[in-house]
Amino acid sequence: MRQLYHAHYAEHELLVENTWIAGIKLYVDNRQVDVSYTPFVLQEETLLRTRLGDGASGPEVEVKVRSGLMDVHVRILVDGGELTVRKGGHIPPNLLQQSHPAS
Repeated sequence: MRQLYHAHYAEHELLVENTWIAGIKLYVDNRQVDVSYTPFVLQEETLLRTRLGDGASGPEVEVKVRSGLMDVHVRILVDGGELTVRKGGHIPPNLLQQSHPAS
């Protein structure tokens, strides 16, 4: 089961992909920047993290996750401010190939 969560910050596109098998991944501008294989999170915690722009000086992105009964609750924050997250949609074809290579 795959779940997608999209958000935008400044000129950056943020995408969180969650699957039961491949873990939860954070993409910034179509580039995977972090992954976690934590299977189940009862209380909300930060599982994914990166910085935007030029490394250590850019805004910090945190993905906070909590497991629900049948899905995952995701919040995306930049420098502590919560972004509007849109659930669903499609994963870009180039990421689909990277995330799930053909056997």
